[in-house]
Amino acid sequence: MWTLRIVNAFRFCLRSQRPKVAPSPDQIFQPLITTSQCPLMEIDFNLHKTNSSYFSDVDIARTHLMCTLFSTGIEQMRGGTAAITGSKAPLFGIALGAVSCSFKKELKPYETYELWTRILSWDSKWIFVVTHFVRKDSVTPRRFSLYPEQNNECADDHDGKLPQDSIVASALSRCVFKQGRKTVSPEFMLKASGLLPDETLSDKVELMRCSATMKGEEAQAHLNMILDEKVKMTTTEKVELERRRGMKVANALAVQSQQALETEFSGDEAALGKHTDGTGIRGIVSTLCQLAHLRKSQIL
Repeated sequence: MWTLRIVNAFRFCLRSQRPKVAPSPDQIFQPLITTSQCPLMEIDFNLHKTNSSYFSDVDIARTHLMCTLFSTGIEQMRGGTAAITGSKAPLFGIALGAVSCSFKKELKPYETYELWTRILSWDSKWIFVVTHFVRKDSVTPRRFSLYPEQNNECADDHDGKLPQDSIVASALSRCVFKQGRKTVSPEFMLKASGLLPDETLSDKVELMRCSATMKGEEAQAHLNMILDEKVKMTTTEKVELERRRGMKVANALAVQSQQALETEFSGDEAALGKHTDGTGIRGIVSTLCQLAHLRKSQIL
């Protein structure tokens, strides 16, 4: 089932399945809403959605987001139209480096819920994605920018309730773009997908400095160029500010934090013992033998 759900998300890399509106820098931090339901097989002894199943949902929602926003960049990296890499280049993919999830409320059997997934931030190597589990229709966006045909489902007004009150669980993922063993920077992929302006803020500042030393028509031409790019320059500033703000939250999954966790592992000290988790025929037989007191230890 997980594989079928992933394949369903992969299809948004296809040209025929892409939204008619191409993603732009203004949409980098906007969430993509994925709807799901809590099936009977994901219910635990407490008669609510089991905690472990949240992680598979995060996989699906994250794949939907990445395939939707980065479809153009992925096509170029995999050797499609206007390919950046050669046809014999290693396969391109997105790898998961770390994920964490905090649980706030429960989801009942067959309850429908939504996963609001968006880019939180990125650095020179990693891109951080946040997913919020929300009960269906408990909160509605003001508009859909990538799929304007869905705007009839948006709310005209809001009841003043805080959006955070509708959150069931929150997850944070740390991902990396890979071309074989080579790491592709998030900034490169964002630009290849049309999500970041090609020019940097410093380029425009330099243009402004140059125009101040020029005279006549040459100076006016430079000023016109700057004015034409003013909207893009403002967008660049907003993107950078939001990226830095998001990094403060993303630091919870920073490599330094993970290394601190790894130092807590002590493999050469005393341990309590060994158990098997009871999976497969061998695990079932082992459990039955112990229940019948036919064995004093587990089959390892």
